[in-house]
Amino acid sequence: QMKELQDELNRAAGSKETAWAATITFSGSLQNEAVISYNYTLAGCGWLPLYRIEALPAGKQVTFSWEAELWQSSGEDWKQAQINLATMQPAASVTPPDLPDWIIQQRKRRSYQPLMRENLKAEAMLEKRAALSETDEEEKIAESVKTTYSVWSIGRRNITAGDRQRLKIKEDNWPADFFFLARPALSPQAFVCAQVKFAAPLEIPPGQAIFLIDGAVLGKRDFNLAGVEGLLFFGTSPLITVTSSTLAQKAGAKTVFQNKQTQLWQWLIEANNSSGNNARIRIEEPAPQARDERIRLNFQQKPEPTEKDHTKFVWIIDVPAKQKIAIENTVELEAPKELELDLGWRR
Repeated sequence: QMKELQDELNRAAGSKETAWAATITFSGSLQNEAVISYNYTLAGCGWLPLYRIEALPAGKQVTFSWEAELWQSSGEDWKQAQINLATMQPAASVTPPDLPDWIIQQRKRRSYQPLMRENLKAEAMLEKRAALSETDEEEKIAESVKTTYSVWSIGRRNITAGDRQRLKIKEDNWPADFFFLARPALSPQAFVCAQVKFAAPLEIPPGQAIFLIDGAVLGKRDFNLAGVEGLLFFGTSPLITVTSSTLAQKAGAKTVFQNKQTQLWQWLIEANNSSGNNARIRIEEPAPQARDERIRLNFQQKPEPTEKDHTKFVWIIDVPAKQKIAIENTVELEAPKELELDLGWRR
């Protein structure tokens, strides 16, 4: 009991017992009164952003709620104190696993470990809301954008020493385009994605967010966003799968006289929609990259990718309800026979 009481006292008054005193001297003409203002940094005080993000695919929107959890251990209650919250520089993050580079090059004298699949985990957890006073609810919240951060002025508030208090910062509805993202080279899972765009740049600092879809809690994870658009992920759908299966993989020389080696890969991608609604699916596959000018690659794909660059092929397809669509891929390689090749992870 004594320890619990001491911990509670430390939360309210801080763990340090040092009391500072300041001596001020004045010069110049004598005055009967003087107004002194001063600034200082107070330890044991801070705030954390908390978010609630819910996907509503039927309404083509994402609802966004932002709260701030504040605390202070000054030893005194703050009564009608002007509170300004400064955001930090946001950090980028990616939820699904990245596509591995498919590199074809001369073999190096070292071992190669292919990229392993990462399991995505979500922690289902709901946070309890703290009650706000009527005075706090009436305050107007305003944002001031600085060069590298933003300041949210939440007005004058009563902040009790030792307690954590939640204040609502912002609520918004974001128009969104929903689709499924699949990377069958890594997993047959299809991620529910929402592409959101904004009329003006937003800066949402890193914090904890509760993610939901149609009222169902998916879990709690880190979140941040900066700019005029963003891609949000809302778990996987068991009714949408995209699989990859090998049809042929052959190696050999074309002829003895040509003194060349060849490699052939043939695989089939199948997007299966078992749901009762049409589904738009974005399928991403690694593209082989030749890192030697003596290596020649030829691609045959049905249908042709919607997008392609030097690292990946992308198909954006609409799969009707309870149907599937197949994509055929063929990659042919030709290189000098004496060139020892490292064929990458798709061996």
